[in-house]
Parts: sequence; structure tokens; C-alpha cells
Amino acid sequence: MKTPKKSVKIVSLTLISLLIGVLVGVYATGSSSIPTFSTGPYAGAPSYTVYTNNSWYFAKNAYGAIEHSGTNASYLVQTIITETETKSIFFRSGDYYFDHGLTLKSGLIMSGEGSHAQRDLTNETYGTNFIYSGSGYFLSLLGTGALDGGYYLHNVYDVKLKDFRIISEVGNGVCGIYADNCSRIEIHNVRVQNFTNILPSGFGGYGILIRRSWTAVEVTHCSLVMNCYGIALNESNLIYVGNCEITKNSKTGIALIAGNGNNIEGNNVELNSEEGIWVKGGKNDHIYGNWISRSGNRGLYIANSASSPISTEYACVVEFNHFDDNNLVSGPSQLQIYSGIENVIMSNYFINADLSISIETFACTTYIYYNPSYDTNYISDSGANSTYCQYV
Repeated sequence: MKTPKKSVKIVSLTLISLLIGVLVGVYATGSSSIPTFSTGPYAGAPSYTVYTNNSWYFAKNAYGAIEHSGTNASYLVQTIITETETKSIFFRSGDYYFDHGLTLKSGLIMSGEGSHAQRDLTNETYGTNFIYSGSGYFLSLLGTGALDGGYYLHNVYDVKLKDFRIISEVGNGVCGIYADNCSRIEIHNVRVQNFTNILPSGFGGYGILIRRSWTAVEVTHCSLVMNCYGIALNESNLIYVGNCEITKNSKTGIALIAGNGNNIEGNNVELNSEEGIWVKGGKNDHIYGNWISRSGNRGLYIANSASSPISTEYACVVEFNHFDDNNLVSGPSQLQIYSGIENVIMSNYFINADLSISIETFACTTYIYYNPSYDTNYISDSGANSTYCQYV
């Protein structure tokens, strides 16, 4: 028996219509959501996307599948950091509670959806907040510092941290971000606050501490607030700290200790209880274009006691800074120099202080170039042999 031609045509048209419908459906689904095809992740996907919901934490892999989940953020995040394939972790907006710190590795990008504390009422997002209840270091980048031919190996490198906030929940944290023996580190738009735990040894209370590190380490557009020390660079060279808000720290805003060639540029350093910026034992540091105001002690204190200065090197070049109403507690001087290496103080503005610059130099000249003042720009060199001051 033969099948009528009309029936064959109807069946064929039906099959074609079904096939077109399937293709259209697949295209529509693929274009409106994250693909989960086995052929590969979507373009630009992080290794993991982490989010929180009702005190649970979830980590989706680059294919969009939930691979890890649990109620302990410290354990979950450290687990995915340790995986060899993990190159980047993106944290969605929300509050993440950590009872232990995290140890980071080379080549890792760790980012969030913003460091702002206030809720955006238009979309109910908070930004990404890491709330740390521990008493140690929250984010640690720890190079071994092994010697190779007389040079230290900076074997943690190529790390980027950006767009999140770190809070020490009850002030017990020793340090928000600790980088030791590192290079090529970028910290951008990160807010660190309330790290106030100083150990009996005197170490601690740092928003950010960068130690024994150099080469392309940058801290930019960060907020370091209500710690003991906003940021400290210890035995570190060629570090850039720029366009940061460093305010209301209970000790020093920026501390430069025994470093070389660090650049401190364009920061707002305000309302720190002791020094705004403190330079101790370093050389060739450049402090440029900062707003330094209402420090409890000196706005800038340069204390370098090197006994064998080299004439072509300087403890500091200080230029184009704005000093306003510093030394609210201990006295009138806004900038004090106690140094055995040459300094250059040039084109700074001083207002609201009876004594702008106090100099106690020895063995080397401090060069005082054009430093205009809206008030009395009085420079005192009575604490030293005035032979070592040159005014231009």
C-alpha cells in the first residue's frame, strides 16, 4: 500500500517546523543566559564566582556549575584558591564572614563588586564586604625570600586585589593585607578598616603592610581608615601609593621604614592621631602632591640617621604638598626633619600653623626651596647647625 503524497508533505513540513523551533529555542536560551555547554566557559569567565545566600556560600566554576558550597567562607575560599587551575575569583555583592585569614598565591586575581559601605537603594546591593573575626592576618602574600646569588627571590607575584572592603569585626586583626617578599602586586579600590591589634612585640595594627618587596607594587584608590597604621612600607623599594584616602588611623597614616625610591603621590592624609607621614631610615623617597592635614603630631616627620650619606642621594624629595593645621596635639610644627642625608623641600604650601618647618639636620644639607604660606611661614633651624640648611 502506498502512502499518499499529501500525507508525506504534511509530515515533512511538521518535522521542519519542529527543527526550526528547537534551533530558535536554543539560540534564545543561549543569548539570554550564561552558556553551560561542555565545549568551554563563556568569554572572560572567572575561574570561580562566589556568592552568599542565607549564611551559605557557593562557588560556581567557569562553566556556571556550583562546584563548592558550605557555611564556612574561610574554608571554601581557601579551598578554591589552592586549586591549581584557579586564576581568578569574583565575589558578588554581599557580606562574607571569615574566621580565618587567607593565603594567596602568584597569578591570582581577586575582585568584588565595590568597596562602598552604604547600600545602593536602587538595586539593594551592598558591595563586597569581607568581615574578619580572627586575630591575625586576613590576606597574606608570603614569598619565601630565599637568597639566589645574593638577591632575595620575590616568588609571590602577579597578584591583583580590587573592588572590595575588609573589616576587622571587633578590631582584633593584626593586618588587613600583608605582602612579604613580593613583586608585581596591584591593590586597587580596596577599603581596609579597624585593624588595631598590636602584638606585645609592637608589631601589628596595619591596614596594609608591604615588607621586603619591590618592582611594580602599586596601591591605588584605596581607603585605609580607623586602623593603627593606614599603610606601612618596610624595607621595600619602588612602591607606588597614590590617590588613596588615609584617614582617622590611631597612629600613623603612612609609614616608610628603611626603603628606597618609594613614591607617595596625591593622597588625602587626614585626621591621623600621630604623624600623617613618617619616614624613617630610608632614602630617595618622593612625597608629591599630597593633602596632609589635621594630624595629631607632625604632618610629615623625616627621621633618618644614616651615618655615611651619599651626596647624590636624598632621604626625601618633598614637593607640591599641602600642609594644613597639623600638630593638633603635640606642638606647632607641620614638617620636622631630623636627618643625616640630604633632603629637598620644594614648593609646598603651609597654612594654619605658627611653625611650618622644624629642622634638626647634621652632616648634610637640607635644601629649602620656594615654600609659600598663607600664614606665617616660619622655618626653625635652631636645633641644628644652620650651616646645614640652604634656603633658596
